[in-house]
Amino acid sequence: MWVHIVIFMVILGAFLAGKLGRLPPWADNAEGQKLFVLVALAGNIIGMLLTFQSGGGTVYSSGYRMEKEETGVYEEKFMVSVDGKEAGTLYVQIPEKETEESGEEPETNKELSEEQQREKELQDMIVQYNQKKNDPRYYYLPDEWKGKHLEWQQPKDTTGSLISGLGLIAAAALVIAKKGKNRLFR
Repeated sequence: MWVHIVIFMVILGAFLAGKLGRLPPWADNAEGQKLFVLVALAGNIIGMLLTFQSGGGTVYSSGYRMEKEETGVYEEKFMVSVDGKEAGTLYVQIPEKETEESGEEPETNKELSEEQQREKELQDMIVQYNQKKNDPRYYYLPDEWKGKHLEWQQPKDTTGSLISGLGLIAAAALVIAKKGKNRLFR
């Protein structure tokens, strides 16, 4: 959100500098100034709408439930922290894959690191938790694991900030290109 505020301040500063005649020589063109403000504002507003719509970054400290989609199995990325310790990334498959009983044991030859083992245990616990709930409409992320408190967070989507920044860069590039074009035809 702060990125959008900064970009609005840059646009306002450029607008006021244009009105006061304090722009650098490459931007000293009324038509180019209008173009800069319009393109930068449009890019920032579109980026801001995407930022508000993304909904990421919300922390769920008392578990979380997601509605199962009709499209079948899908994966969602979460940051999970155990007892307030640093959050790690976990991909949760919703609903979990059905395990086929083929009589073969899964490969256990390779050693898992401590972090990978903890991640596997947590994913197995989530599967068991949802099997106990047996809810056909929702998939649940628990709020406790081995007596420890879990907090779930969806990662923030930075697409809106990226689009706002690109809009500002495009606006500046258009002003410079317009000034160069005007010099060429004089």
